[in-house]
Amino acid sequence: SSLTFSPFVEVGDIAAGQTKSARVSIQANESIASTNASFNINITESRGYSCTPAELAISTKKQEVPLVVLHEHSFTPISSEVILKGSKFRLSMVIQNKGDAPAYSIKVKFGLPENAFIVSEPEFFIAQLTPNETTKTLELEVMTNTRYIRPDVPIEVFVTESTGKYGDRKIASARLNEGIQGTLTTPMLAATNQLQDAVSPMSTLKSDVDIDIPKAASKNPNRYALIIGNEDYSSYQRGLKTESNVEFAISDAQSFKTYAINILGIPNENIIMRTNATAMEMHRALSQINTITKIGEGQAEIFVMYAGHGFPDEKTQEPYLIPVDVSGTDLQFAIKLTDFYSKLTEHPSKRVTVFLDACFSGGGREQGLVAARGVKIRPRENVLNGNLVVFAATSGDQSALPWKEKNHGMFTYHLLKKLKETKGDVSYQELSDYLKHNVATRSVLVNQKEQNPQTNISSDVVDIWGTWRLK
Repeated sequence: SSLTFSPFVEVGDIAAGQTKSARVSIQANESIASTNASFNINITESRGYSCTPAELAISTKKQEVPLVVLHEHSFTPISSEVILKGSKFRLSMVIQNKGDAPAYSIKVKFGLPENAFIVSEPEFFIAQLTPNETTKTLELEVMTNTRYIRPDVPIEVFVTESTGKYGDRKIASARLNEGIQGTLTTPMLAATNQLQDAVSPMSTLKSDVDIDIPKAASKNPNRYALIIGNEDYSSYQRGLKTESNVEFAISDAQSFKTYAINILGIPNENIIMRTNATAMEMHRALSQINTITKIGEGQAEIFVMYAGHGFPDEKTQEPYLIPVDVSGTDLQFAIKLTDFYSKLTEHPSKRVTVFLDACFSGGGREQGLVAARGVKIRPRENVLNGNLVVFAATSGDQSALPWKEKNHGMFTYHLLKKLKETKGDVSYQELSDYLKHNVATRSVLVNQKEQNPQTNISSDVVDIWGTWRLK
């Protein structure tokens, strides 16, 4: 379906002992996958002297495209302890190419609200970024006048590249009367503001599950992983405070990737990982893993890990996975959990294992996406099909909580701990029992709140899932 060509070619007469060449133009669309395409060639002659059918196989390769995004950013007061109306402040940012192909002629431009002004170079130009390459820190200086009335300064960041198709648009919002803000921490930032020492730095202490990780598995080329860690929602949406972020979600994703390679034997090149993923990035990553499953023809084994916000539709109670640029009132751009599972199981596979460190009640590790709502919603439960097992962090209307001392979500910490202790030699039933008991107990002791993980099983594997093993 990704290839188009004319199925018939008129060759005409061929004299005895002569040959003729025929040319068939084959075009591939943007959805082409990396696989082999087989063509059956039938040559017929008007009097019935036809040739024996032939078969031709050609290799196809998926289209590789760039994806240039605002990766990290921070705000820093320039001449005061906090960002004040009428004073200058600095937006520091890093641009990254998260795609598969080089990006060229990258431009970064900005849009500011009324009574806010750029007082430095107004745009940036980057000649080229290779896949996964980041820029050096770019700096923009901004100032408001005394007529500025908003409590924050939302700055629209427009990132474009040569084709005009694979750029980004995000809103970076600086809160007035606050100090250093954002996710970017570099030695440069400390040097540009002598007041940095007065701010408590983010803890860099590693958890016990992040050191001495055993390497217990050889590579399995049929195993693949999709890993998403959505942590920073406030930088992408106006009106959200940092309390709406999902603390340690990126740490969860990064650590799980290490375990996926060391313990589960998933080759690094078979891992699709996204942090602070936008709606476009999440939909594209889900389509990638769907295509991989299709190409695998029943042999692929898929692991999915998601740490971030979930949210329920208030009317239908349908649960959604939430990209960082989608709010709880804009669910048409989010990913419905039923659609998420359907994409994962649309094609035959050996098995699909999902780890969800998220809740779908409207709450979160710190605060939900709609802080004004005072009530939580019990999300609708999904009916699962295919070779699918889902290990979920919560039950009902509970929140998925962090364990701050360990720099991880409570659920993810215990998942990694069990993988480390067993080196992956654990059955699904044993893992399920461990998570249910230990997360529930530790959550009450650490967070003084209930958090009861649950394991959701497809009806197709309800009799056999418990004997499956991770390694």
